[in-house]
Amino acid sequence: MQKKKSARHLNKVAELAAALLLSASPLAGTFQSAAFVQAASQETVSPRSASRAALTKYLQQEQRYNAKESYSKFQEAAKEQRQASGQAVSKKNESSVRVIVSLNKSAAFDHTSKPTGSAASVKKIEQASDQVKDGQEKVIKQVEEITGNKVRRQFRYLVNAFSFDMDLDDIDKDKDLPQVKNVTPVKVYHPTDESAEQMAQVQDVWQEQKLKGEGMVISIIDTGIDSSHQDLKLDSGVSTALSKSEVESDKSKLGHGKYSTEKVPYGYNYADKNDQIVDNGSGEMHGQHVAGIAGANGQVKGVAPDAQLLAMKVFSNNAKNSGAYDDDIISAIEDSVKLGANVINMSLGSVSSDVDPSDPQQQAVAKASEAGVINVISAGNSGVAGSTADGNPVNNTGTSELSTVGAPGVTPDALTVASAENSKVTTDTVKDELGGVTFSANSELKGAAQVTTQLESNYSVLTKKLKLVDMGLGGADDYTAEKKAEVKGQLAVVKRGSYTFSEKVANAKAAGAAGIVIYNNNDDGLLSMALDDKTFPTLGMSKADGKFWLKQQKTVRASRLKFRTALIDNSSAGKMSDFTSWGPTPELDFKPEITAPGGKIYSLANDNKYQQMGGTSMASPFVAGSRALILQGIKKQGLNLSGGELVQFAKNSAMNTSHPVYDTEHTKEIISPRRQGSGEINVKDAINNTVEVKAANGNGAAALKEIGRQTTFKVTLTNHGKKAQTYAVDSYGGPYTQATEAKSGEIYDTKIVKGQLTTETPKVTVQPGESVDVSFTLTLPYSFQRQNFVEGYVGFEADDRTTPNLVLPYMGF
Repeated sequence: MQKKKSARHLNKVAELAAALLLSASPLAGTFQSAAFVQAASQETVSPRSASRAALTKYLQQEQRYNAKESYSKFQEAAKEQRQASGQAVSKKNESSVRVIVSLNKSAAFDHTSKPTGSAASVKKIEQASDQVKDGQEKVIKQVEEITGNKVRRQFRYLVNAFSFDMDLDDIDKDKDLPQVKNVTPVKVYHPTDESAEQMAQVQDVWQEQKLKGEGMVISIIDTGIDSSHQDLKLDSGVSTALSKSEVESDKSKLGHGKYSTEKVPYGYNYADKNDQIVDNGSGEMHGQHVAGIAGANGQVKGVAPDAQLLAMKVFSNNAKNSGAYDDDIISAIEDSVKLGANVINMSLGSVSSDVDPSDPQQQAVAKASEAGVINVISAGNSGVAGSTADGNPVNNTGTSELSTVGAPGVTPDALTVASAENSKVTTDTVKDELGGVTFSANSELKGAAQVTTQLESNYSVLTKKLKLVDMGLGGADDYTAEKKAEVKGQLAVVKRGSYTFSEKVANAKAAGAAGIVIYNNNDDGLLSMALDDKTFPTLGMSKADGKFWLKQQKTVRASRLKFRTALIDNSSAGKMSDFTSWGPTPELDFKPEITAPGGKIYSLANDNKYQQMGGTSMASPFVAGSRALILQGIKKQGLNLSGGELVQFAKNSAMNTSHPVYDTEHTKEIISPRRQGSGEINVKDAINNTVEVKAANGNGAAALKEIGRQTTFKVTLTNHGKKAQTYAVDSYGGPYTQATEAKSGEIYDTKIVKGQLTTETPKVTVQPGESVDVSFTLTLPYSFQRQNFVEGYVGFEADDRTTPNLVLPYMGF
């Protein structure tokens, strides 16, 4: 683990420093480190000077190593940036990298009051930001002289920094400027792709507590939003946080952005530096889908349907640019806070990143949290290290280091979200209106067949009476003159295999077919496809339905298709999503921290259309919308919390009231907290909860780091409500550790034999306004092997049914 490498480094320095100190004492003659002996063999010197020389030599070696590692980091960043922008490597750009230069002086945030989003608040923020800008100008001119380039972006509110494109050889020159704190490479991020509401009891919150996000603002930092969609609207008569007049005033002070609608009052394209906030398709309408999950209000109901949304577009509409850059994201975070956002959602990330307090984006997230803005970030879709992120998690590396959670999700101040499978799936279906073909592969569909479609296609051409023509594998050779005449104007049916999907579509189109059905060649179920031509009417179908349809067409000469959507059971319901990234961070901190529905989610697309997507990208806005409802609930209850304290309680309460997911396939015990965090979010319980459970660091999870055979840790229960609460303490059957199935290599959690989690406080009562500590002792048997995770949950079961039960995950190594 990275933690151990750091410890070894510190031990080496301590050893050499000790040699230097002891050499001045009478014991110096009996103390000699390996480094000291090596240095002393070079020349005859005093013990003290030899130790000093050894320490100096070692630190110089470390400095050279760190410089080389730093240069390599910038080289990798430059390569990733070129790939994201679609640039070919040339002599002109091979050594060019975009960086963020951070300055020593504080940002405007440290000198202004909490943002409200009002015109007066924005004005004060901009005045303070202008003072920071004035202080940046001298340094910017110096950097411009060194690099020969102009400044790209300036950050003044949450962080005091600016971004530049520069040559790798110029980085050290910029670092040496006295006002410069550090220089970091700009990272590149990528999108991490109504049953769900029932899973988290969101509908109960709408109906029983009348909380739908009214007065809340959720910032969607993503690929863009089509604000004209019929489902992006507010209920009549609801109050809003941002009015048109306020936004018009705010955007004039910000210097960019535009007002769109009452539902989406502000938007800006940070990537292209214009007001085109609609994703033109290069981002696959990812941001539109995310926005719908958080706050749609029509055919699709988001979690917070009456919340307003900010369209903060950080992905370019230029198809050659595939990623989002740090400096654009930081600008979007700053503006979100200035405009008074309550929640920021970022469904984007990179794989396996470190926690870095000096990273400008992580600093921006921390400052936003301090201002009372909740940051919700997707964990990523990389499964476990070395896996394909498909199927049950498998240990292909043979080690316990399986984490893949990436930046910005590793940021301590964010709430990082894992994905569970939706209980129901909304799917496209076709049915033969003529009644000649009755599909039976899925009895829920009552004679219809499940299909995949392309958003860009117009399927009305397939709703007339058509003949199905079997075109084999759909290769060019299958389209003989006779077959071409038969398929013209009709529906080609081809089997998967031998040719790419795009080749099959192109051949059918060239032959004059009205459309094409491609059915699977194995029993994996419904076929989904990535196509070059997304406009030609193309249907994907399962092997069972495709073969059955062709067989029936031998007696039924034609079909007339009717397209509908249907809500069916998800065969993977109750499971974590295969793709969801595992933690912990390299520093052994808890990430992800909570789970939400993210597998097979139906939401919005552009132009009043809809689509299904899956990923932690979909789980994150579910939590973002939930957090808006939780904040609204906190205000309704009158809990006296604000700023960072409010953010921390809202985060911990969501975690504390989550429901841990159990493994249905192996031991029937818990799924690792490294995969699910505290468990699956339950919005109703989070809103009804007034008691916060936190570890020593203030978080709703206990990261015990490196532990011994026996470890004691403390959790604190704080009652923010007006009624005393009593709980019975529960160990959830733990502690647990990771096991590997011999044949398949699948990993799962199992109870540690003779391991114990004990407490001397089996029952605890917390009075209003008070805090109570509960200590736990974690004891491992002598037979337990080192270099393994030890994990589980502590639970607090309420003594009455109206009070939510509470949970806190723990993990040590």
